[in-house]
Amino acid sequence: MWGKSWFLKGAVALACLCLSGAALGQGYRPGMHFKYLETDRAGYFLLDPVAITSQPIKRLRWASDGLRLLIETAPPVSAQKVLPTAPRWSLLEDDKPETASLQIWDSVSGRLSTPWKPSPDLPNLETGEFLSNVDVVTATVEFGTELEPQKMPVMFNLKTGQVRRIFPEGQRYVFADALVSDKLPLSVWVVSKAEEPGFRTEAYLVDANGAILRTVSTQLGSREILLEFVGEEIYGVRFGETVDGKRPPPQYFAIDARSGRERALIERPRFRDEREPPAARPELELTDMDSAPGPTGPLVLTSPNLRGGEPLIVSMDASYGELSSDLKTVVYISDGVLLARPIIRVEGEALRAMFDEVERLDAIQRAKHVLMAMLSYSADNEDRVPEPAGWKTSLLPYLKNEAVMAGFEFTYQGPREWNKIEEPSKTEVGYIRVRLGRAVAYADGSVRFIPDEKKPG
Repeated sequence: MWGKSWFLKGAVALACLCLSGAALGQGYRPGMHFKYLETDRAGYFLLDPVAITSQPIKRLRWASDGLRLLIETAPPVSAQKVLPTAPRWSLLEDDKPETASLQIWDSVSGRLSTPWKPSPDLPNLETGEFLSNVDVVTATVEFGTELEPQKMPVMFNLKTGQVRRIFPEGQRYVFADALVSDKLPLSVWVVSKAEEPGFRTEAYLVDANGAILRTVSTQLGSREILLEFVGEEIYGVRFGETVDGKRPPPQYFAIDARSGRERALIERPRFRDEREPPAARPELELTDMDSAPGPTGPLVLTSPNLRGGEPLIVSMDASYGELSSDLKTVVYISDGVLLARPIIRVEGEALRAMFDEVERLDAIQRAKHVLMAMLSYSADNEDRVPEPAGWKTSLLPYLKNEAVMAGFEFTYQGPREWNKIEEPSKTEVGYIRVRLGRAVAYADGSVRFIPDEKKPG
């Protein structure tokens, strides 16, 4: 499973950064050699990007579980052989332009599949949406001419590859809209059908198999219906036809999506974006780093509860970005390529333990570097130990980075020559202190971590 492999790769990458003495960077504190973002709840780390596709992107949609990404791709403009003044093509035309394809990217397996491509039967995909958390995508396929456009609601089963039309062929649809529940594997399709002398709007409750369960809001004379899923109910408003210049008052209603029972509402219902209290801000957010105009710019991952580290740079030249609902993946477009970067989340106590372990390993590693520099200095100076007053200056030629000596306490009090030390394995040269103890360097060339004694209680 890719999700597990991403986590393992992340752990290995963090360990390698800690042990390699990488350059100090964003989010650095003593012992920290990697970039991180810390909130009140957890710590977050970005892994290296993975390419998904280089096809031009028309639209992106994350599934509500955050594990799959719905990608609508469009061919380059040069491939669409359509004159600007030409009407939209119809099923009877031979020379049709290439149109968008539907692709699914699975963040767990890393696989990119194409459940639908344009065909003479269903040529132009207009929009797509995951149906709850089941392996079904609802979509509207558009065909016909610019003067007489038609739309066909369809459903794609991602497991079987089956494409199912929801309504019979031969009916003329001038509008179709799919409302998808985030709690149930159900959708509502609002359809305006051409009838004499005008149009009639109807809505149908459809299950995950594409079967029409019931008509949920048919009412003769309805000119328009507004619907929205709110939990397991469907809130709606009906608007009647205007007669003799007078329009009847709107009718408000709610429908139980499971049973299909409808109840009247006295007042206008509050739709999703009007309900209170407002939804809490997510733990992570994608933000443009600057507001300078231009097609691309820096994209950063930050948090309203930022406590440690700094916002993480996702890309310096992103033209678009989307964060998955489970906050485990960020996708973005850079230089025409759709990329994904996995996000590793480490809980509070585990994060503290990880920092402590990183500090411990870092202190041991740096104490070894200092000790090896001392031994190299002694080898070049008749086996003499550096003088306490100027030991840092003496060791600089033997260290690539002066920061390695940060926090090292030089405590050696033995003979001035190494070969006169009687018990090198017990003779302390110096140490680096961290939160849980000391990394102690000894005259025999070893470094041992000595934890602090825990106080009773």
